[in-house]
Amino acid sequence: MIGMQPVYPEANMTQFIKAYSDNATVYTIVSLMARKFAFIPRYLYKVENDTTTKEEKKQQAKFRRKYQRVVKNYGNTTAKKIDELHTKAYQDDVVDGSPLSQLLAQPNDGMGQDSFYQVIYTLKKLTGNSFEWLNRGDNDQIVGTARLKLPIMERIPLPTNLVTINVDRSYMFGLIVGYTYWGAGQPIFIPKEDIIHWKDPNPTHDPLNFSHFYGVAPLQAGRKLVAQDDAQVDSAVAMFQNGAHGVYCITRP
Repeated sequence: MIGMQPVYPEANMTQFIKAYSDNATVYTIVSLMARKFAFIPRYLYKVENDTTTKEEKKQQAKFRRKYQRVVKNYGNTTAKKIDELHTKAYQDDVVDGSPLSQLLAQPNDGMGQDSFYQVIYTLKKLTGNSFEWLNRGDNDQIVGTARLKLPIMERIPLPTNLVTINVDRSYMFGLIVGYTYWGAGQPIFIPKEDIIHWKDPNPTHDPLNFSHFYGVAPLQAGRKLVAQDDAQVDSAVAMFQNGAHGVYCITRP
């Protein structure tokens, strides 16, 4: 307290990320949501042509009816039964072995699909933003929409607090022209075609700094509650360590 006024931590992405490892409440809530989000499997499905759309809708409706009958007959049905129905309905549409399906299954050499999406979702819920880098190799000479035709070798989540958005201010509402990753303190420019930006909605328009291109961090709105929770825990620990049994001072010559 300074002048009997509460002091809150600085609202920036580094502090929001730090809260994940420092605050048990933040860790419990965010990690639970991230694990559920990462648990959903992502597959590549093949669509033969537009005429199959109606048939796919029929299959989906048929699957829903089967699901409802299972729930009605067996009550709280197990995930195994649901998975069996889903596999039966869609097993012929899954594409295996293609570069895209392999990229979905393992985004990069160090991560599987579940761990990748857990990191992406955790950063998004802590900072309101996640930046996914699509590594297209050493092809800096290819720029613009032509980069979209280059194959993607790996997908890597970037540390949110080390990424800045580059904006062309000559446009009235601003125009994103790329991103800068501050790896080891050195600026590394990344074309906008190589970044997938996940963000929470930001209704605030900033015509000066164009900060509205960043998502609003949930912890920015909840940082006072986080500070309150930290202060309560610190106070309780201090009381039990020092005040509960008294403080004894022994002075020796």
